[in-house]
Amino acid sequence: MFKFEMSPKLVEQGLVQGMLIGLIGGLLPAFRAARLPIIAGLAER
Repeated sequence: MFKFEMSPKLVEQGLVQGMLIGLIGGLLPAFRAARLPIIAGLAER
């Protein structure tokens, strides 16, 4: 067995890593959507 303790440092690291993953995962779709004309973006489903 191991002992797991939530420290402020672990919480901070988790938040930073989660934000980085979200940022990296959202960049490609955001760049693709930014290049589309507005009408084409609205009609695409």
